[in-house]
Amino acid sequence: RSNMLKWENGMDSDSLLHTDYSFGHVVTWRLSSRNPNLQNLRREEEGDHWINWQRKPLTSRFKDGKIVQFDYCQHELRIYAAVANDQTFLKLFQDPEADPHQAAADELGCERSKAKSVNFSILYDITPQGLQEKYDIPRQEGEALIQRWHKLHPWLNEFYDGVLSSL
Repeated sequence: RSNMLKWENGMDSDSLLHTDYSFGHVVTWRLSSRNPNLQNLRREEEGDHWINWQRKPLTSRFKDGKIVQFDYCQHELRIYAAVANDQTFLKLFQDPEADPHQAAADELGCERSKAKSVNFSILYDITPQGLQEKYDIPRQEGEALIQRWHKLHPWLNEFYDGVLSSL
């Protein structure tokens, strides 16, 4: 209820909820949302009141408008796979039933949530220390995951090398 009250206070007279979007407040330079963070909505109340309350401010006010939410990690993986020509991920993305994070978990020998963290973070050249700080993955395990990921997906380093040599 505390988050809900905070958000209710952030609505204007038309019951529209406004957020601050910005680049640069996130280490990865991704678009971030804050005051309130609409990318990380938490459910503190499971009843209909919460669902009805959140529907109105998160509904497009444009005629036939839609609000779209993307799975950033998969979106970034798709872009990476296309640009770097990563054959493993390209094949996965051709199968609508495939789960790229589970496939990475199977490749890396870890649980899906850890593989998802690695998939996303490695595109931004995270270090073992970064995995440790951000996801509480022991440093040695993070180093092994990163090395295994790069061995299984050599296209990322080839892509980065090509970009850097063209500068």
